[in-house]
Amino acid sequence: MTAPTTPRDDNPGPRYVEDTDDRFDGPVDKAREWREKIRQNTSLNATYRVVVGVVGTVIILAGIALLPLPGPGWLIIFLGLGLLATEFGWAKRLLDYAKEKVGAWTDWVQEQSWFVRILLGLACLAIVAAALYGYIWWQGVPGFVPDWVPLVRDIPTSK
Repeated sequence: MTAPTTPRDDNPGPRYVEDTDDRFDGPVDKAREWREKIRQNTSLNATYRVVVGVVGTVIILAGIALLPLPGPGWLIIFLGLGLLATEFGWAKRLLDYAKEKVGAWTDWVQEQSWFVRILLGLACLAIVAAALYGYIWWQGVPGFVPDWVPLVRDIPTSK
């Protein structure tokens, strides 16, 4: 492989160009080849970037909507941000910043005593329980919850 070409400001990351004609072998190389063909056509490239922007934004909005509920809200947000980072430099910088902060938080938690870790875990459980309680109060008990679950069925609803 030769040295990477200079990336554009709006598209981070180097693009590698092989020396041989049969330069693309694996699936990642095929994807690079496909993306380079799109990049050469101005209107197709603009359309591709708009589609990536819209899909990435929708994924991030879905993750934000899932934040108060138990589940992978932050994971979905990072997935959408990762998709945007494939085409937009600002998203790449934001993703790198978020990775740095998550890493710092993880390091800080690992340095704490077991008592502080347990308190953090209990705080997370309390947030999830409050979100579940609020959802059940707002929407009622979902139909898939069996009738033999007495604690959930006894929660008063707003209806």
